[in-house]
Amino acid sequence: MHFTTSIIASLLLAGTAFANPLLLKTGPEVFASYSAITSIGTSDPDLLTTYHQDKHRLPQTGAASEMNSNVVLALTELGGQFCAKAIARETAKPASQRNLFASVDFTKGPNQFADDYNAGLVIDQLSQAFWSRSPTSDEKTLLLKSMRAALNGVAGTTADTQNVAQLTCTLFASSINFLVK
Repeated sequence: MHFTTSIIASLLLAGTAFANPLLLKTGPEVFASYSAITSIGTSDPDLLTTYHQDKHRLPQTGAASEMNSNVVLALTELGGQFCAKAIARETAKPASQRNLFASVDFTKGPNQFADDYNAGLVIDQLSQAFWSRSPTSDEKTLLLKSMRAALNGVAGTTADTQNVAQLTCTLFASSINFLVK
């Protein structure tokens, strides 16, 4: 974990040698972005509580040097909570009215993600939402592996479908691709 964080931080810091250094979203920008992406309002009391607890761990100025494990943990906690609320809202809506999980059938088990095509649709939707771009083939391969790993040992219930969706959404919400402006 520390090694991975060090590599990521080094890559971010390497951007400072260029005319336009890499910048990170600040805490307020992260919160507003999560709200816009998930369509969950910024006045949600649970989210406000988590944000106020975590805002000191999120980037303050947006400098690449602020990237550390505390930022990743705060993104995971806050982003995961936004994702959970989005999933709860979207499970009650028809697919045509969803903005993050239109391709997920929440009335079926998670085996729907065992197929690369179906899992790829989820990855493509979340990539567009959180990264404003399609994933590279390498990114997609890694994300497909993460989704497959989440299927190991699950009972196959609709709750498991929500759990796989939660994991995948949180991976995007806590990613460097999301955090970098």
